[in-house]
Amino acid sequence: MDTPGLAAIHAAVTTATGTQVEPPANAPKMIGMPEAEFQANLAAANADGRKAGATAERARIRAIVGAPEAKGREALAQSLAFDTDLVPEQALAVMKSAPEAKASRLDGLVPQPKVEATEAPEKAAGAGLAAAVDRRIAKTMPGQKALRN
Repeated sequence: MDTPGLAAIHAAVTTATGTQVEPPANAPKMIGMPEAEFQANLAAANADGRKAGATAERARIRAIVGAPEAKGREALAQSLAFDTDLVPEQALAVMKSAPEAKASRLDGLVPQPKVEATEAPEKAAGAGLAAAVDRRIAKTMPGQKALRN
């Protein structure tokens, strides 16, 4: 077995399981290769495996979300693409069996409310809690100055 093949298998197992699988300590000696060269090949294979896995996952998501069956079922398509490991054929079969989302019977009939941003009206003098406290103090304790100026 050649080293790139061994490293590719290692990268595939690592990518598929999501765990780092370490080759046996005597692997370089088993295949007659210097340790440094073996480690370099292993690192390159891991990088290639991650790149290939990411490319395949993007293609899978694109196939599910961009399929004609996803029209009217966008939320389901996104859930199948991002929350499951289904292959596109399985996801499309699920979407075909699901009803399309229907528009609400009120869509287009209920006008959007007009909401305008305005500044809050300024409070008149003598309004608010602080003014009420000042009035209460003046009434119950004649001669006492108000707490605020």
